Order: sequence, then structure tokens, then C-alpha cells
Amino acid sequence: MKKIWMNTSCALLAIFLASSCNDWLDGVTQTSNVSDEVVWKAEDNVDKNVNAFYRYLHKYGQFGEGQFRGSLTESLTDAFKYGSVSLGDRAGHPNNYVVNPSVVTPDGCLYNVWSKDLAYGDIRKINQFLDMQKQYSKFSAEKNALWEAQARFFRAFVYFQLAKRHGGVVLYDALPTSNDKALSTAEATWQFIADDLDFAAAHLPKEWAAANAKGRVTKGAAFALKSRVMLYAERWQDAYNAADSVEKLNLYDLVPQYADAWKGNNKEAILEFDYNKNTGPNHTFDEYYVPQCDGYEFGALGTPTQEMVETYEKSDGTTIDWTLGTAKPQRRHPMQTSNRASQLPLSMPVAHGRAKQWIAVWVEQTVLLWLIANNLTRMERPLRGIFFVNC
Repeated sequence: MKKIWMNTSCALLAIFLASSCNDWLDGVTQTSNVSDEVVWKAEDNVDKNVNAFYRYLHKYGQFGEGQFRGSLTESLTDAFKYGSVSLGDRAGHPNNYVVNPSVVTPDGCLYNVWSKDLAYGDIRKINQFLDMQKQYSKFSAEKNALWEAQARFFRAFVYFQLAKRHGGVVLYDALPTSNDKALSTAEATWQFIADDLDFAAAHLPKEWAAANAKGRVTKGAAFALKSRVMLYAERWQDAYNAADSVEKLNLYDLVPQYADAWKGNNKEAILEFDYNKNTGPNHTFDEYYVPQCDGYEFGALGTPTQEMVETYEKSDGTTIDWTLGTAKPQRRHPMQTSNRASQLPLSMPVAHGRAKQWIAVWVEQTVLLWLIANNLTRMERPLRGIFFVNC
């Protein structure tokens, strides 16, 4: 009898808990997560989601870790080298790749961006945003197009990181429904990127009117990135057309003083990512590359090569030759520098510990942008589209 009573009591308790569970939870407010639907209730929430994509400019830029685990990819060229033979990031790994390329394998490539923590993880986040937009957004078509244009700009930007390494990759324009999608051709991959950038260029403004919109991607940024992408794709006419579209915006020009070009916030800057030492975002670039005696326990891990230095001219217009005891023909470069402090883009002064930190990474295709758009054979110095500058 006692056993029957215990079984009956347990059964009644289970029924009570099952029937009252929902009522008991009705008054609980969730505070740790926000549902996808709630995000699309207010413009500010959507803007904050879009803002997260702008971090990719840092992540895959010179100050981030996405390109080569912190090492500069210039170290794989004759323009820049690290001084260590010991294997490590910002040390011997790049040198080892140059002299011993057999160590680069599909499973062990340090400049791979394929993983879920890098390109494909970022692409999934962008596609999730676009998917949620289609499901939940009740905003105007104009607002939706502006958000979508920013998202697709960054999807193209991330896919570019993959395409310039691999050519054809697996393409997702929505959240995946399986894990066995086929590899696309290189042609299809470049066209996918071009389509995203065309949409971005069509719907992004030439300039943002809002005071707090500084640094957002623009029509010019979309055209400039497409010009660069199409050079990799060897689609020369498309590269020309995109470059010409940048010029026709009449927004960008050379600044009078070459040194000022690297400070950002000027007419040479097509897109900037701003850093702030005190409030963030920030970086530790200066710790690795300023002279070791300049306030850190280490520094000067990498430096421009002599070949890089000798492509510049002195402030008086004469050529630089650091070769001792030999005479050789001097190469000339169209860049005319205003002083020695501004001669090396990779050794620009970094004002650590003060209000401003800055260094610039120029967009290579903009050297060609004005050349091909204006059919020029030479110029005083190239226009740099500064994609990443911290001021």
C-alpha cells in the first residue's frame, strides 16, 4: 500500500509540474539574449548589428590577425622582411615560407583564412543578418537597401580574402542548408563578389549626411574595392570602369604634402578605420615595429628592405643608394617625398602613448586607378585609397 501511495504521489507531482511550468515562467524576463525578431524592432538595434561587420576592416587589415596571424603579408615579398630565423609569428614563419615553400600545405598554411573563426564564420554572420532582414524587417525599402548594401560590401570584402588565395571557393548567398555544397569556379567566385559590390555601389551614398556616420562604407569604397578585385580577376575593363567611377565622383584628390596623406581624414582617403588609444578600438602595432629603444621591451621585428627604400627619392629629388662600395644604375620611382620622415610607408611614425596613433595601408589598385582612368604614363605620385587608417 505504501509503495502504491508513493508511486501515485510522484505521478501527481509530475502532472502538476508539467501543467504549471508555462504559467510559472510567464513572468520571467530574459536578460542575457535578444531574439532575432527583437533586433528588427528598432533602427538602432539594426545599426548595431551592421556595425559589427566593420570590425572586419581591422581583422583583415595590417593591425589585425586575420591575414597572416599578425605577420605582414608584405614579408612574403621583396619589400619587407622580419629579422628572426626562429619560427614564430612576426618572426621566422614568413622567412621560412619564402625560402622553403614546401612547408606550405593545405592543412598547415598560416595565411589561410578558410576556417569558421575567419572567413566562413564571418560570411555566415553576414548571411544570417540578411536572412533575418528578409524575415523580420518592416522598415522602408530605402532603409533595407542601405543595410543590405553595407552587409553585401563586407561579404564581398571577406570573399575577396578567400578568392585572392584560392580562386574558386564555396559560395553562400544565404545560410547553408547542408555541408556538401560544391566548389565554385574562379569565374563564378569573382562574379559573385562583383555582384555584391555592384549592389553596394548602387545603394550606398556618395557621402553620409549624419555626423556619426563617419567611416561607413560609401559608393566610392565599393567602386574602389571592385577595381582592386577585378585586377586580381584579370578583368581589365571592369577594373578600368570601376576606377573611372571613383574618379567621376569628384570626391578624392591628392593632398599637397605627401606626409599629410598618411594622417587620414583627407581627400585621399576612400575608406578609413579609425582607432583611438583611450576609448578604442586600439591595436599594438607600434609595440612590434617601432625601434626597440622607443619605450617597449621589444620592437623593430620587421623592417622595409633596401630594395623598398631605394624605390623612393630623397627630398631633393636625387635617388637613394644604400649599397656600399659599388656603383649601379639607379631606379626611379614616380613618388616625390617631402622629407625623410615620410619616405617609408611601412615605417611611418607611430605616436604611442599620445592622443594619436596612425599608420596607413594603401590600396594597390588606386596607383593604377588614375593611371588607367586618365591614360597617364607617369605622375608625380600615386593617389592612395587609404582603406585602414587609425587617427
